[in-house]
Amino acid sequence: MRKKLLVSWWLVVIAVIYISIFIFSEYRPFSSDEFNYSHITWTDHKLAGFKDILASMVILYNNWTGRIPAQFLISFFLFSGKLFFSILNGVVYLSILLLISWHAQSKGKVNIITFLLASALVLYQAPVFSETVIWLSGSLNYLWPSTILLLFIALYKDNFTYKYILNTFRIFDNHIFNKFTLNILLFVLSVFAGWSQENTSLLGASFLFLYFLENFKNYKNILWYGIAGYFIGFFLLFLAPGNFQRAGSEKIHISISKIIDLLNYNQELVLLALFIFFIEIVFNRELLKMNYKYLLASFISILPMAIFPETPARSSFAMSIFLIIFIVSGMVFILEKLKLKLIGSAVLTISISFTLISVSAFYVQTARKDLIQESYLLNYNNAMGNKDVIVYQYQNPKGKYNRYYGAEPLSPFNDSVINNYFSRYYGISSVRGISKGQKLIVLHTSYKNPNIQIRDREQPNMVFNQIQPYNTMPGIPHTSDQEILFQIPENINNIQLVFPNELEFALNDITVYSIGETQILDKDFIKENSRLDSKNSVKVINNFINIKITKAANLDIDLPELQNNIVKKY
Repeated sequence: MRKKLLVSWWLVVIAVIYISIFIFSEYRPFSSDEFNYSHITWTDHKLAGFKDILASMVILYNNWTGRIPAQFLISFFLFSGKLFFSILNGVVYLSILLLISWHAQSKGKVNIITFLLASALVLYQAPVFSETVIWLSGSLNYLWPSTILLLFIALYKDNFTYKYILNTFRIFDNHIFNKFTLNILLFVLSVFAGWSQENTSLLGASFLFLYFLENFKNYKNILWYGIAGYFIGFFLLFLAPGNFQRAGSEKIHISISKIIDLLNYNQELVLLALFIFFIEIVFNRELLKMNYKYLLASFISILPMAIFPETPARSSFAMSIFLIIFIVSGMVFILEKLKLKLIGSAVLTISISFTLISVSAFYVQTARKDLIQESYLLNYNNAMGNKDVIVYQYQNPKGKYNRYYGAEPLSPFNDSVINNYFSRYYGISSVRGISKGQKLIVLHTSYKNPNIQIRDREQPNMVFNQIQPYNTMPGIPHTSDQEILFQIPENINNIQLVFPNELEFALNDITVYSIGETQILDKDFIKENSRLDSKNSVKVINNFINIKITKAANLDIDLPELQNNIVKKY
């Protein structure tokens, strides 16, 4: 009876975790990476087969990055379909939880409490969960390589593991592996473990270094071909021509603040790990001797990061996994001593299940509406022949499990990186993103003055500043150089252009963008529907509106009412 209850417990926990990760992965929106890597890199040619994926990898390796295994998987899943990724991502997530549990215990033991502790710590404490576990490009760069690394170093955890695999796995009483086949698989696995992601690869190298120091006297028993394979992958990653091409002429400088940033991203885990460290020094030094390499490798691996150009929070994911292994091992020891394993398991099961089920329900509810809306707006704009497609921006998400957390919103400027990739992916001319309930006012002019503002004439205290361009595509002419953009509530029509000082400039037209409607206010409309005082002038000269301001002044403009009600459908 007790065994059946335990099996049922395992099945429920695994089912809740797998289904939740599947939902999270499937409903996570694409970012600029996915839009870009759906094509042969930096071209308009959409991936049509394996040959195109290889061509894209050659471009990336020579010009951008050494992370070819991860990049290959990204392109493969984008070509084969995101559903395939979502199905497998849940399996990989469960695998890393099982591997954490396995590494935290001796001789291949995995029990419900270690699995639940690993689940809770990854769910609640791993940095930027949405970017490292759910996001397609992020998961394949951080979750999957970390899983492969744990699978590889399992063979270096102790001498027990290799013999266990060799002697245990059987089919009809026949061994699946002999030494030759196991060694070949180990070598292949080791290459991909080293050829992963920079921070993850450094972490594995740190662990192998500590393993060597611990076992160099028995060097004949060290699995050298695994270490050789790992460093082949390591150098393929770090010595890629694209890394040097990307770095360009940037000077390498050491910044201790980057190391501090990595520690801050995992502040709670670091403090908890240090607490466990002192507990084990006092009460269980044998346990510390077994698992110290995970803790020490975490700290050693971040030292070279001082020379890296950037260290985003997601780059510390593998470090957090090693810290979690060390913490789980110590927490199991504490719970055993306090005789709280059963109560702890029950509390963790309820907490994890509640979090995952509630977030999954929110994902399904919001994602379905957003996907229908985006599809409708794209189809509507295409049917109307609108040159600039307007869709809603992602609002600034709150909460680490939000499906938009870390996702880059579409810019009001149609020449930003993500807007260009988005347009190319959907086969449209261009796209702009606006906030719900807003409209976009675009002044087409080559004159740039950051002090020009828009004011609501009916509520003079409502003043709107220009939107500044950001993250524009390199190497192409920027339309933002000829645009001044404002975003204002869609119900404001009586506006003032506020000019703070003397100026004279030519205005081609004013375009008003809203969901489902684009209004171009030409020179005649602006001339007839704008007002300046007698000391200033608005004239039509050579097909342009010439605005001459001799001192600070306001140009009153009456915008036409929005005619389209598409926005009300959502």
